[in-house]
Amino acid sequence: MRHAGLLFLLLITSVVCLPLGGIGLADLTVYTDFASFDGATDTAIVENFESATIPKNTGMGSFTSQGITYQPFPAPLYVAAAPHGGFGTTPTSAVLTGIGDEFFQILLNDKAAKAVGFDVYLNYVGSPVTTEYYGSTGNLLGSVSDNRGTASVWFLGVLADEAIHKVVWKTGNYGDQLNTGIDNLRLGTVTSVVPVPGAMLLGFLGLGYAGMRLRKVA
Repeated sequence: MRHAGLLFLLLITSVVCLPLGGIGLADLTVYTDFASFDGATDTAIVENFESATIPKNTGMGSFTSQGITYQPFPAPLYVAAAPHGGFGTTPTSAVLTGIGDEFFQILLNDKAAKAVGFDVYLNYVGSPVTTEYYGSTGNLLGSVSDNRGTASVWFLGVLADEAIHKVVWKTGNYGDQLNTGIDNLRLGTVTSVVPVPGAMLLGFLGLGYAGMRLRKVA
């Protein structure tokens, strides 16, 4: 269940009008609807957290599945089996979250990719979720602040100039108990950048980006 065609904003120090659908800053291009992301990439779901080898509805430490490592900081990880309440909308499949502070990282290991996307669950209580994306040397490529609320299962996808090796998920001030999580992790390659026609004013909706500079999307 995805909310196609959602407009999104970038939060930086100045107000700028940018094209919708794919917006690039620093080393990332950010997508909030799957159709546009899919048109710009060749990706496949590598993890949906449904495997019987992943414990459900119980706290756990680090685990590796499909060659990808998931690590908590510091509270245990938790894979909620569907249906599960508390996410603002009821998931129809398993969701990766945490017990207590929802602060974890995803190490892509040898599956590092330039295109990364996933479904997002946000239990809106006024504090955004931030995702951070790191390169091979631990260099921060950029971060996205997401505060879109609970009305739907959202999508978030990013394209990078270099392979993304690590994704960090954190709520509030490095982890709060907000009942947020992800599902359907996608990895793959970039084929093109497909912006959606039109423009919007930064600061209007609920998605922000922390970056060094704008990169124009043709």
